[in-house]
Amino acid sequence: NWITAPNDLDEWAENVTALLDYLFHQKNYSCIKYLTLSNEPNPPHQGFWTPDRINKKLWYREMYKRTAQRLRAKHLREKVRLIGADEADTDDFSWFIYMAQHADSVIDVLASHTYAFDIDQPDYPAKIRSWVQQRTGLIAASAPSGTPFFVTEFGTNNGIGPYQNPDVDTFARGFFLVDFAVNAINEGTSLLSYWTLHDIWYQFGQLMQLGLWAYKDKDWQLRPSWFAWSTLSHIVRKGDKVVYAQVGQPENISAVALRGADGRTKLVVTNRSNRKFAVRFFIENAAGKEFSKYVYDQATISSVNEDYLPLSQTLILSGATDTLSAQSICFYNEIAPVGVREKNRKPIAPKTFGILQNYPNPFHKSTTIRFDLDRPRPVSLHVFNLRGELVKTLFVKSAVQNSSLKWDGRDKDGKMVAKGMYFLVLRSNEKMWSKKIIFYK
Repeated sequence: NWITAPNDLDEWAENVTALLDYLFHQKNYSCIKYLTLSNEPNPPHQGFWTPDRINKKLWYREMYKRTAQRLRAKHLREKVRLIGADEADTDDFSWFIYMAQHADSVIDVLASHTYAFDIDQPDYPAKIRSWVQQRTGLIAASAPSGTPFFVTEFGTNNGIGPYQNPDVDTFARGFFLVDFAVNAINEGTSLLSYWTLHDIWYQFGQLMQLGLWAYKDKDWQLRPSWFAWSTLSHIVRKGDKVVYAQVGQPENISAVALRGADGRTKLVVTNRSNRKFAVRFFIENAAGKEFSKYVYDQATISSVNEDYLPLSQTLILSGATDTLSAQSICFYNEIAPVGVREKNRKPIAPKTFGILQNYPNPFHKSTTIRFDLDRPRPVSLHVFNLRGELVKTLFVKSAVQNSSLKWDGRDKDGKMVAKGMYFLVLRSNEKMWSKKIIFYK
């Protein structure tokens, strides 16, 4: 009974609007971008106690509707995006599906929490991908086009109630947080937030000890997870887009490459193995560019004496070989050209060689793929999975300028592929194009 639904929805909407109006116009806050109206409301968590005999789903939806109306009347609606569903771990998707189907223009984002994964189980990355695929698939099938998916809380399943976790001070927890993010981003997650930034006094006089840094009784000591998560947050920025990348040893490694609005590339690679690997990288449109490298591993964490990971080295990454230490995270961040200040750097406009597109996307039966090039070229069109493995070659032509074809979601052996994200890759002798596509069943 510790979180209840409002009894009077109009009064609730008025209070929420008054609070935001105060924060925006009296305190002049500019950092508030999203608003969630109720935490973990779905059964079996029972975090949304409605008045007697009132349907929880209908009451929840109406709460968002009236709040949105009130915000719009006060010209605040355009300042915040409303996060809905806020579903916590469950095998019953009825709550999430209902909110996706009734999002309309009221719920802008669908979100979930999870503390379901065992850090000691070697197959947890596959389970993370499946967990995200279930939800992004439901959004694609039920919600308005373009509705993003957020993970607004996550952690391991070692919790002692909501307040403590024995792995919170370990290197392994920091590794898990970034590994979770890499796999979730690859499956279409648009935003991840970690609960909580630092230890806090919670309800019932309990100290919640899950933070990236400890409470003042421990002098705000930074935990290993701080170094992993803060480095990820520093490199990966709002608006970054996933781009195609190939990294070796996929059974032990997860990787995601992103590109910012300024054209700069970032790559995050996690090595779960107990031994080091020499791997070769290929990132779309990143050949010859210089990257800074930061490493999160046991040796670095045991010797770090600053509030951030030290710079490991700089290197020319794309198409080159680099060594990943055992059980490590490597963060690669493209270095701005000499003499160019970041705040003044303008987006890079690459030379247009052609266009690769498909419709529908996401799809569940078939998708039509089209491309138009600047001139006839020898090209090949392929589908790769997130591990960089070839799923199917769709065609190879000696000279073609434009074409259209369908893919029915089957691999080179004629079997239906698993639901999730894939890359279309169009190659010629001089150029490569890629595009993310999502298949759901």
